[in-house]
Amino acid sequence: MSCIFFITVLSIILTVESKVCKSVDVRNTPSHISEFSDCRVIDGSLQIVLMENLDATDYINISFTELFEITEYLLIYRVMGLTTLDSIFPKLASIKGNSLFLGHSLVIYELLNLEEIGLKHLQSIENGNVKIANCPNLCYVNTINWTSLGVSLVHYNETAICSEQNCPFECRGFCWNSYTCQNTAKTRCDPSCIGCTQDFSSKHCVQCKYFNNSGTCLENCPKNKIADKHSGQCIERKDCISKNGSWTIFRNACVPKSLENAGITNSSKRKICEGMKIVNHFELEQMVNCTHINGSLEISLGGSVVLSDLERTLGKIVSISKYLKISRSHKLTSLQFFHKLRTIKGEQLWSKYYSLYIVKNQNLQQLFDKRFKLNIENGTVIFQDNPHLCPRYVDKFFNVTKIASKYEPYKFNNGHQASCIIKDMSVSIESINSTNITLSWKNESGSKTILGYTIFYTYTMGDRDLLKIKDEIGEVDGDSWSSIFVSNTSVIIENLYPYSHYAYYIKTHFLTSFENIQTPVYSFSTPPGDPTEPIGLEAEAKSDTIIELKWKIPNYINGELSYYKLAIYVQKDYLPMILQRNYCRNPFVGNGCTCLKKDILHLFLQKNVCIGQDGDHYCNDKTVYEVVEAPKSEPPKIRIHKRSVVFNSTVLRVQEFIINATDNYTLTLPVYGLEHFTMYTFYLRACNSKISENDTEHCGGPEMVSERTLKNESADIISFLSIQINKIEANISWTQPESVNSVILAYDLEYRRNIASGSISTCITSKKFDKQGYIVLQVAPGRYSVRVRALSLAGYGEYTTWHYFEIFAESSHTNHEWITGLLIFFGVIIIIVIGLVIYRRFKLAQNNDTDHLILGNHNTEMTDDEWVLDQETVEIIKDLKQNLVGMLYRKKEG
Repeated sequence: MSCIFFITVLSIILTVESKVCKSVDVRNTPSHISEFSDCRVIDGSLQIVLMENLDATDYINISFTELFEITEYLLIYRVMGLTTLDSIFPKLASIKGNSLFLGHSLVIYELLNLEEIGLKHLQSIENGNVKIANCPNLCYVNTINWTSLGVSLVHYNETAICSEQNCPFECRGFCWNSYTCQNTAKTRCDPSCIGCTQDFSSKHCVQCKYFNNSGTCLENCPKNKIADKHSGQCIERKDCISKNGSWTIFRNACVPKSLENAGITNSSKRKICEGMKIVNHFELEQMVNCTHINGSLEISLGGSVVLSDLERTLGKIVSISKYLKISRSHKLTSLQFFHKLRTIKGEQLWSKYYSLYIVKNQNLQQLFDKRFKLNIENGTVIFQDNPHLCPRYVDKFFNVTKIASKYEPYKFNNGHQASCIIKDMSVSIESINSTNITLSWKNESGSKTILGYTIFYTYTMGDRDLLKIKDEIGEVDGDSWSSIFVSNTSVIIENLYPYSHYAYYIKTHFLTSFENIQTPVYSFSTPPGDPTEPIGLEAEAKSDTIIELKWKIPNYINGELSYYKLAIYVQKDYLPMILQRNYCRNPFVGNGCTCLKKDILHLFLQKNVCIGQDGDHYCNDKTVYEVVEAPKSEPPKIRIHKRSVVFNSTVLRVQEFIINATDNYTLTLPVYGLEHFTMYTFYLRACNSKISENDTEHCGGPEMVSERTLKNESADIISFLSIQINKIEANISWTQPESVNSVILAYDLEYRRNIASGSISTCITSKKFDKQGYIVLQVAPGRYSVRVRALSLAGYGEYTTWHYFEIFAESSHTNHEWITGLLIFFGVIIIIVIGLVIYRRFKLAQNNDTDHLILGNHNTEMTDDEWVLDQETVEIIKDLKQNLVGMLYRKKEG
């Protein structure tokens, strides 16, 4: 605990008013973090380690509130209960990696509760790799674009089972968690900036990388000022001297007087360390600041190693009393980290002969730097079995040291796997596009038999990165290089990134020679490609004539985004389908949208094809609009006007309209001058700049959205209503609305007998009204009022004003006439009936005029001979016998 307290106090003492802190080590409890909450920059490393038996609540309100930059590395080890780093580092933007921890600038190890990294403001990791291991609940590591941060290698031991690691739609595939996007835009900031608000401006930096001179970021302060390295400011000399009396000017910088004295003392300070064998990074760390080795120094590093770590730990060594042995260090590529080594005394030799022993280093390519001066007082030197160390470097070493080895170095055992002869093979680019390149070269082998060629290539971040690669040429076993082997003198390199820089070189492999030929490092840049489609295109109707479009820039721009192309279609409502429905029997529900579904239109996005309501080609009802751009001084907007459309079969020739791109991530564009309650389909494509006049257009695929303008409240209004009275009925007609929201579906008529009584509604479909032209009301006598309104696809329009009419009752005079007519009618009927009866009887009498009665005296007895009539002419029908009247007879027909 005393050690922890000392570190904490030391850090506070070294924290100056400019909020620059020295290296910080926080352990055991997170409460110590609050002591450094005002540190803006940690000029050194930050270690947060060994916090056991904690949960997430222990980190509430605990953070490095102002921390923006760490100049060395960040190490977090065995911190329990912490679920995200976002709460601890709300502003961390840069990890410089000036000094690394075992080759890494960011190490996250054994955080058992960590669920996400969450460093949402992190913009750059300038040096070193990333190590993440033993974090069983950690997700959203693979969704971070480490390359855009500057990291070439991430060691990640993935153990978590992440069922969902989906970035938000607008994140273009890269995010810190499920709701925070990672900003992967290529920086165009001034080199003296860390983040910026305006491209290529040293006055608009989020943070100065070096020094701030009155609001302008500079790499070096002007001559009339000095550098305050603790505040990062360029200040006047008088301001340094007057700083509490404890500051002074030392080497053109304002520093505390204690540091000035430390600088003078340190220049002559020696640190003697005992000799040792270094086989891992922990032993390497023990050599920090050692200047004289009392004994021998053996180096056998089997794992990965970074040059900056070697410089930090071994770079101050001046003298070795015995011998230096470097063997089986397979990742070691250079000995330039011994830039201060001047003497190997050789008081004791390796294997009785060697004071310098360099053997079996698989990737060793270079020895000491160009200015080295090494004095070997005793013993000899051996370089053997270093397959990538070219013999010319060994010869140069012997010439500079002027030492005669007891055994001549075996040159065939050094450099036999390297291309030690650098030769231009007249490499040319035969063809190149945004993703592929074809290279060809000449055969410079002479009479030697060639096995083939290996082409090594790697992505670079620009000229500065290319210079670094050229200095490290031959380091081909790294993860950053890709290779292709061919047997002829040409190659096609595929699957490149558009609009990117690449470095490459070619090795020639001979059948019988160990000294292969290698070209210098060349470079090429792929041209721009097509951007992907805009993200999240949305349309929102703002009024009956305005639709506002909103979208985000494409996920992958693949060039310099220059402009957008917009095509606008009118999607007419399909009347035959709409009017099939009887809107009187089946009342109108909803907004009547008959637009096509998006997935149907997506089938035709690659061509400008007219789409009908049923999915077939239906061009004749299409209208295309041209766009008139607003002046650049105004916010972006579009006003459209109708123009003629030229049809060629089913393909619509569409003029696509230019909208200048901006630096905004989200763009908003209002489109004016549209028709009310009309469905519009918008096709939007992103386009990159051309690199030459002959270059083809680089436009990506379209994104489509449809939206209907709002209802026009002044439409669907009936301007004239007419009433015609026909005795006891009213014929009501009206004119159709001049302006319609899409289409009229039906009409609703409302009438009432008086104001106090309730209203009665009746409906007539538009089809029936168009055919009939009016509606008939049959009502009882009385005074009525009536009004009517139209039903369109947008809903009901406004009612007309009340119109009045009256149905009159029948008068009494009219009733008498009606009764009289009725009596006359029935009288005529009776007379006709009586006449018919009389006529019938008359006819019956005629038919019976031959029938007679024989009248006689009741008391007189008649004999058969006493007939009044001739008996021959009489036919007896019936003998009445007792009848007192007489006998009935019928005369025979003569």
